[in-house]
Amino acid sequence: MINFSILGSFELRTEQGVWVPRGPKVRRLLALLLLRPGQVVDIDTLAEELWDGEPPRTVVATIRTHVYHLRQMMAKESGRPELADLLTTEPTGYQLRVAEDQVDVRHFQRLVADGRTALVAGRTAE
Repeated sequence: MINFSILGSFELRTEQGVWVPRGPKVRRLLALLLLRPGQVVDIDTLAEELWDGEPPRTVVATIRTHVYHLRQMMAKESGRPELADLLTTEPTGYQLRVAEDQVDVRHFQRLVADGRTALVAGRTAE
């Protein structure tokens, strides 16, 4: 099983161990993709978020380079070469093909929603 942690330590956990992504842009890119698991994140959104509204002139090529490095790190440093295939190139951007429950922040959001529903229904013990 593969799990991504954004809350607390930013890391990827597999049966082989824990991997912490390096490099500020690669970390930020991975975080952006993890906040939208299974969804395509378009180039414009990545450019806006990675460079705070001031992307370089070579933004598309630079994003491609960061994606390349992220794929390489996911494959080599995690000890699981197939992880690189989770990050796909789509016509309008990039997608990280992971289930929401593999990302701790999504799991946390679901638990919060379940707790609120139980509270409203008067099931405070839950």
